[in-house]
Amino acid sequence: MKKYINYKSKLFIYFFILFAIFTASILSFQYQREKEFKIEQLESSLDIYVQTVNKFIKVNSLASSDSKKFKNLILQLPSDALRITLIRKDGKVLFDNDVENTHSMENHLSRPEIIRALHKSYGTATRYSKSVSKDYYYYAKYFGDYYVRASLPYDIEVQNLLKADNLFIYFLVLAFILIVFSLLYISDKLGKSISSLKDFAIHADNETYDETKAFNFPNNELGIISKRIINIYERLRATKEELDQEREKLFMHFHHSEHGIAIFSPIKEKIFANSKFVQHINTILETPVMELSKIFEAKEFTELTRFIEAQQNEKVLPVELPRFISTIYKNSKYFTIKSIVFQDNSFEISIIDVTNIEKTRILKQEMTSNIAHELRTPVTSVRGFLETIIENKDINNENKNMFIDKSYKQILRLSDLLSDISLITKTEEAADKFNIEEINIKSCIKESLNDLNLLIKGKDIEVNVKISDNIIVKGNKILLSLLYRNLIDNTIHHVGRNAHITIDNYLEDENYYYFSYSDDGEGVPEEHLNRLFERFYRADSGRTRKVGGTGLGLAIVKNSVLFHGGEITVKNKKDKGLEFLFTLKKNN
Repeated sequence: MKKYINYKSKLFIYFFILFAIFTASILSFQYQREKEFKIEQLESSLDIYVQTVNKFIKVNSLASSDSKKFKNLILQLPSDALRITLIRKDGKVLFDNDVENTHSMENHLSRPEIIRALHKSYGTATRYSKSVSKDYYYYAKYFGDYYVRASLPYDIEVQNLLKADNLFIYFLVLAFILIVFSLLYISDKLGKSISSLKDFAIHADNETYDETKAFNFPNNELGIISKRIINIYERLRATKEELDQEREKLFMHFHHSEHGIAIFSPIKEKIFANSKFVQHINTILETPVMELSKIFEAKEFTELTRFIEAQQNEKVLPVELPRFISTIYKNSKYFTIKSIVFQDNSFEISIIDVTNIEKTRILKQEMTSNIAHELRTPVTSVRGFLETIIENKDINNENKNMFIDKSYKQILRLSDLLSDISLITKTEEAADKFNIEEINIKSCIKESLNDLNLLIKGKDIEVNVKISDNIIVKGNKILLSLLYRNLIDNTIHHVGRNAHITIDNYLEDENYYYFSYSDDGEGVPEEHLNRLFERFYRADSGRTRKVGGTGLGLAIVKNSVLFHGGEITVKNKKDKGLEFLFTLKKNN
């Protein structure tokens, strides 16, 4: 975690660095000037010696052999440590008062002070002398035919002479210390005001602000600003609480709406969508989607997408919010699509199922005839078999047992039919009579598969269950088992051998699990899709050919889904087969 530095410390550090840089700059500048001044003094003295020697040479017309006169001259100079060297312009040393045998000395043209003297008015260098084995400070000057070089041993005395005066440094350091204490006092005064404002901001951000708690602010401009900020915050907080309440009401309305409603950001990202919207979308689209923003890439919503993009590109805001409405027909259902684009370019989409089929009225009208029709076949068969046995006293035992066996099978069919009718009636009229418990969906599916294991293996059916182990639903185990059992039984009887079944939990949100059950059969004609969940409904061709059963399996599936707070739809897959999409309410 990044270390936090308070405002007081930051203010002090900033000014401290500023004054430190300022002080260091002055110290450096003044130190350099002092040092240059001392060097100039030393070089001025050496220049006097050099000029004196040169003048002596000119006046007396001396040559290299007059070393005795040179020595006499040097003895008259004030410094005992002074070393004078006369160098010919080709670099040969003619005289050196510290070296007896100048013929043994190296050529001096490569010496740095000689090189500098040749190109400038004079040359200086501090270096080690091999001739006398000492460090020297050299000063040389070129006079046309020769060089005159004066040097002093670079010892403690010369080094101290070249040092800058430290009195000014002590004065600046003292002034800097006084400024630092002044900065501490000023930053402390300002820091207290900022600290109080910081405490308020932390409490406000953590939502622990107490209106009764007083924050101490100074009686200055910063204090006035801080108090104004607190007043503005209190008004904003009151407004936010009101908006949150209204927002919660709005989302509760959306959540429990009978229509599918979703709100999207200007860049088509989902802000909110209720379960109805997700269910309708996956009924309309050929493949289920996990990201609702994908609907804008689907051909079914091309017209809607164009409308939204056109409105978002408008530069002039309309007086009234632009609205869109159209109708989509898909999977034997009609959906009305509505959209509103808001001024910030976010937008709302609502999907309303407007399929005009009066299922309740049709069920009531057809219920009597359907039950009579379904009961007539087994009752007529049993009656015929029994009449044959009664009227033919001489019937042999083999035929008699055959008729009795057929009668028994019809009675079993009749018993299953009555049991299914009773179950449907109970889910609709006495739902509170069912036992409620927490049920693991994957375990429930496995039990249903175990019950139908012989039929599944007998027809070489492959079942792929894509359900995690931790999906728990609060409901009735019998109804949930019948939900999956009847779906699987439906595939076994209507798809046949070598079928492939996929059971998937493709999505979940705050309130619902979204499931799909699909096979790879021939599918169902569009005109029959919307009636598959009706009681006793049978299509005349395709996958709904007469293969037995009570005709109530899918009706039980639908009632089981409704009992668990969900919805179910069915559609033909894009490639091949039938797909059931349904939701189950979460355990919360």
